Amino acid sequence: MISITYQLADLPQVAAQILAESPTRIFTLAGQMGAGKTTLVAAFGHILQSQDVVASPTFPIVNQYQCANNQLVYHLDLYRLKNGQEAIDIGIEDILYDKKAYIFIEWHELIEELLPENTAHICIQVIDENTRTIDFSF
Repeated sequence: MISITYQLADLPQVAAQILAESPTRIFTLAGQMGAGKTTLVAAFGHILQSQDVVASPTFPIVNQYQCANNQLVYHLDLYRLKNGQEAIDIGIEDILYDKKAYIFIEWHELIEELLPENTAHICIQVIDENTRTIDFSF
């Protein structure tokens, strides 16, 4: 496990470090509401040169972004789903096994059994208004 404590201004460097050190393209993001999960995904999107503005997918559940080199990023927020079957109904299995895409999943607990073995896990802890700690494992 890698643990990184950072100031919010350092988030782009932290996101770059995670992408550089990760052997996978599938990430779960855990942390309390307001911890910065979507903000971290936005930093990943910036590094991957997203052509779109990364926003919270709370209401649409899945956002898809086109990035450099025709690469796709999927950002899922499963907070509003009631069970794993709803995730299957929205096509989560097709998304999880897209080997060319980066996949970032918030509130992944409902689909734990569907996640591929090579999924990386990110947990964000709020230290104070401007400081966070990320625990990153794969």
